[in-house]
Amino acid sequence: MKKLIFSFFPIVLVALFTSGFVSAQTILESKKFEAESIKKVEVKGSFVNIWVTSRSGSMVTFDGEIEGPQRYKGDFEIKSELNGSTLKIWLERPRNVYGNIKGKWDIGLPEGTELLVNNSSGNVKASGLSGEEIAINCSSGNIEANNLTGNITLKASSGNISAFGFEGNVSLKASSGNISISDVTGNVDCKTSSGNIRIKDLRKTFLTALASSGEIYMNEVEGKLSVKITIPFKSDVFTFDVT
Repeated sequence: MKKLIFSFFPIVLVALFTSGFVSAQTILESKKFEAESIKKVEVKGSFVNIWVTSRSGSMVTFDGEIEGPQRYKGDFEIKSELNGSTLKIWLERPRNVYGNIKGKWDIGLPEGTELLVNNSSGNVKASGLSGEEIAINCSSGNIEANNLTGNITLKASSGNISAFGFEGNVSLKASSGNISISDVTGNVDCKTSSGNIRIKDLRKTFLTALASSGEIYMNEVEGKLSVKITIPFKSDVFTFDVT
């Protein structure tokens, strides 16, 4: 009898622990909607991965959810507000939260829609967008962007920036992360601390690059170049005027 008791007890503990762990996550909030006659979209996220893509037609689309421990059910809310032609989307949440909170927001924008994203503890991806102003600010997350047209600003802290296929003036800033940029027509301003900068295939550009605690690599850059570095500088074949 004692042998049965001692062999069964740890199995019960493991089963209870595993069951509680698996059932801890639940959908805290989900939302899906469309909006028309929108010229600008402002997004403020937390704990979510945000993916913004272009879409045909005139409607802005949103499809998102957030999940976490059951104890936070009812404490998180995805909210939206229309102010004139500006659509604001944000996550309302408790000030202090604990546990595994995560989510995903998919946003579709028609051609010509301006975009402003501020996200914390999550990644941001943007693809195929065009607008007078496109700005993405990410804290504790990475930024991936491709095929953007307009005045583009990407900022990341504690994360990397990967960008290619841009048309327009571009500003990239990272702290504690790397910057990779290629295939750009327009002026480029790159700044990073505690990270490397890799630049390739820039045309008709005025390039400003600043790095500390890292390296700058360039290949196939044509235009005017202004570089400030405190680290080894490496380059491949390109043409430039140093200003």
